[in-house]
Amino acid sequence: MTDTEADVLKKKKKKVKKAAASDDAMDVDAAAGAADAAPTPEKSAKKSKKKKDAAAAEVDDGVAEAAADAEQTAGDAAARPAVDYETRLLSVSPIAQPLASKKLTKKVYKVVKKAAKARTLKRGVKEVSKGLRKGAKGMVILAGDISPLDVISHLPVLCEDSDVPYVYVPSKEDLGRSASTKRPTSVIMVVRGGARRPAAGKKKAAVDGDGAEDAAEFEAMYAELEAELAPLNAKLIATV
Repeated sequence: MTDTEADVLKKKKKKVKKAAASDDAMDVDAAAGAADAAPTPEKSAKKSKKKKDAAAAEVDDGVAEAAADAEQTAGDAAARPAVDYETRLLSVSPIAQPLASKKLTKKVYKVVKKAAKARTLKRGVKEVSKGLRKGAKGMVILAGDISPLDVISHLPVLCEDSDVPYVYVPSKEDLGRSASTKRPTSVIMVVRGGARRPAAGKKKAAVDGDGAEDAAEFEAMYAELEAELAPLNAKLIATV
């Protein structure tokens, strides 16, 4: 081997060593960078806390927004004017007869409220129809603004066959509200003589006293309303 070839070989070896050293240095730098990038327990805890705080803040904002919406809705409902009797009549079907007058409608709702408190109500077409067919006695209140009226048009016939007085009121919303339900109600039946059952145990005496007073008041209101409905039904049957 000549001196020239030996020099060339030495140079090649030096280049290989330099390249190897450079690769090792790059691997070390990469490992160090990876170590720096890897989250430490402290960093992980801080990130987790930040996420929880952000989630809690979001929930608080949502709750506050919902509360504000509910308050706004309640305010709108309170500010909404009550619909009067004459306006309700505009939605009443012409065949909804006998229709209670404005004064009689108020009496009907009062009796219905008392009956709801005493738990002597049947609500809805299915329940009222079943009660009439089984011979239940009372009075039937129908909403005159039900559309189509066909869904309750068979009930007056059942009432007449069972000798049960009935009357129409102008609003299904008001009827449902008086019957202690949140939904509009097409028909309810006030059952006669259905006083609240007395409670058993220590509260029995107190409930019996209150129940007797409520039952007496309910019976008086019921009898008064029944007396006013009788001529309306008699007039209607005579006309037909």
